Amino acid sequence: MVRVLLNRLWQKGVLSYTVDEHDARVYHYTVEKSREDCQKEKSRRFVDSYFGGSEKNAMAALIQSAELTEEQYRELEEILEQCKPPSKDKTKQ
Repeated sequence: MVRVLLNRLWQKGVLSYTVDEHDARVYHYTVEKSREDCQKEKSRRFVDSYFGGSEKNAMAALIQSAELTEEQYRELEEILEQCKPPSKDKTKQ
């Protein structure tokens, strides 16, 4: 069962492995993707699958269904502010 799980992770590119040079029954596994990369991919698939690829609709559904405190709303506002692309000031060209 563990071998099946490791094989699935290898197929998804999460792990790589090498066979031990002294014992062909021994495999050495190495992580290829970070937890953050895996979470981003999973989030992307979730948004694509349930919200037709609309990040806005996914975020709105999650926020509307949550019972957030004022502090949590402020934290979300800060996160959104940090994620905003820099404004392009066309008057300075």
